[in-house]
Amino acid sequence: MAHVPMPVIEHLVSDERVLTVVAMDRAGAGGARIPDEVAAVWRHVTPHMATHQHLAVFRDMAEAAIDSDTPGGFCFDPHELYVSLPSWNVANRLITASVAHELHHMARWGHHGVAHCFGDALVSEGFATLFEAQIDGAAPPWASQAVSRAAIDAALELDWAASDGYEHAAWFFDGPHGRWLGYSLAFRLATAWTEDSGGFDIGRSIIDHEVATFRSLLEHDPQKFADAFR
Repeated sequence: MAHVPMPVIEHLVSDERVLTVVAMDRAGAGGARIPDEVAAVWRHVTPHMATHQHLAVFRDMAEAAIDSDTPGGFCFDPHELYVSLPSWNVANRLITASVAHELHHMARWGHHGVAHCFGDALVSEGFATLFEAQIDGAAPPWASQAVSRAAIDAALELDWAASDGYEHAAWFFDGPHGRWLGYSLAFRLATAWTEDSGGFDIGRSIIDHEVATFRSLLEHDPQKFADAFR
């Protein structure tokens, strides 16, 4: 019977909040690790956490990674997140960036609940992706896709407050307006919000609602957020 290495487990404590981190070596090669930078990101987010007990699981599972070469994260609720890695050889910065994105979701959803409508999804993904980019020093590929004026017009036609008013996968993963369109539009709106607010404030990005602000930005100057946006 093949030997499967025990998972690496750490408990990160900050501001009386605990993140239990589990690194699962699925391939059994003994490479599981928890990058030191994860603790730094955790400390950055914890002052704004509404909940106290949290779980983060890392696993080498290429089939669940993004394009089989980039860590893919998933946040279930305000307490639990998973990051699937192409392998344990992936760069620490990519693991940390993915964790930053999912920790932002975890923190924001503790105040607002899981995003179920288009407006909440744009704000949640926009701020999480912007935080991820700030931690990594560069925007991820899903924040850098083309956004057409037709896609913006279609977004403005949606009911941003209706839980059944849009298809999340078609807007944020792949659909008629292109791959990752929702992430790219959300990132542009979050960036504009930051510029108008005098800089990125992680506390406000977690606690403030901002759906009406994002829609107002898009309605006021939709062309600003089309392909020429920089």
